Amino acid sequence: MELRGRRVNAWENPFLNEEEIECFSTMEISEKMVRCMRCGGESEKDEVKLPKEDFFCPECIELGRIVSSQTFFYQSAPAYEPIVDSLTWKGELTKGQQALSEEIVCAIEREENLLIHAVTGAGKTEMIFAGIARALSLSKRVGIAIPRVDVCIELYPRIQEAFSGVEICLLHGKSEEEFRLTPIVICTTHQLLRFFRYFDVCIVDEADAFPFAYNQSLAFALENARKEKSSLLYLTATPTKELKRSIAKHSVLPARFHQHPLVVPEFVWCGNWRATIEKGRLPKAFKQKIKELIEDNFPFLIFCPVIALLPFIEKSMRKEFPHLTLTTASSIDEQRLERVKAMRERRVECLITTTILERGVTFADISVLVLGSNHKVYNKSVLVQISGRVGRKLTRPNGKLYFLHDGKTKAMTEAKREILEMNKLAKERNLLLPDV
Repeated sequence: MELRGRRVNAWENPFLNEEEIECFSTMEISEKMVRCMRCGGESEKDEVKLPKEDFFCPECIELGRIVSSQTFFYQSAPAYEPIVDSLTWKGELTKGQQALSEEIVCAIEREENLLIHAVTGAGKTEMIFAGIARALSLSKRVGIAIPRVDVCIELYPRIQEAFSGVEICLLHGKSEEEFRLTPIVICTTHQLLRFFRYFDVCIVDEADAFPFAYNQSLAFALENARKEKSSLLYLTATPTKELKRSIAKHSVLPARFHQHPLVVPEFVWCGNWRATIEKGRLPKAFKQKIKELIEDNFPFLIFCPVIALLPFIEKSMRKEFPHLTLTTASSIDEQRLERVKAMRERRVECLITTTILERGVTFADISVLVLGSNHKVYNKSVLVQISGRVGRKLTRPNGKLYFLHDGKTKAMTEAKREILEMNKLAKERNLLLPDV
């Protein structure tokens, strides 16, 4: 087991060199509170007290219990030889992508932080390739952290293909792979809790997504995982106000890689939609839009705000549209990855899902219908991300996008306004094709 670049709380391995060890306290203890130095979690003394005036942290106990009487031991990871000409990807960037790619390279060279606000489908992954290549040429260790496992798994082969001669480690809660001292690590944001002063470059993709967003423990872990002199890059299509405040330098890319505008949602009234569905029927407006999508002969996603309604919708749709191949996918679905794969491979025409697929997953040529778009689960960022599932591929850069509602919300109007503003900005910067 490789433990360099991490903090451990026992002399239980032969890999740490005693002469190179640094020691750290596991807890900060004040008059009434205890703060864990692994996850940053704070607890009242009385709630986490053990015998003999010892204290433990309940917040990160799944990583192994640590107590205040223990000491963290740390040994830094050794440097590796510079890797030149590591990028094997031979694609081309658009003008907008190239400009941001150069900014990323500069931020890494100067050990600066940067927030990249790029619209959905802008090609954020391709934009970081040159920066990663530059980091490897400088013997820098690169970490790409992503909040969700699904997205982590999807990104891994893309980075592997782009850097085919470089060792890459993939770490998440479901993986069997053990940590190795590789130049590139791709991991979920929770895995950052295991690192200490390891990364020279930290790239957090979808930085506003659950569970990373608003999670103080993961923010603490991110700071611990970075070296004191390092670069932090946040990538997102929907930056929060907190993200914008935390990073001084922002860059915006308002255009997609195929240089067509973002698809703008059409608001469709669908009165009393939930009660109708719970009675085993499909609302009239919903049924009409499904007919239009079927006639288009392209696959489509239906987003539902409530998991419990998925079986009702599935049953009614199978009855109303018996020739349509469809399935469901949600966070409680053990077959979710297989069903998403079936949709991607066009083995099903319709996937009924939830916000679990709001981001990070790309399907070719799809349209989207958001049922109950005025539900409280759909904030502006979620609606922008869902809208971004449409028109991502050059083979069909438009598609259809419907917001079915029974009362417009501020989130709906703000999401539509942001999409329109990005399209306007892309046009002003001459980042769109002239005939679109």
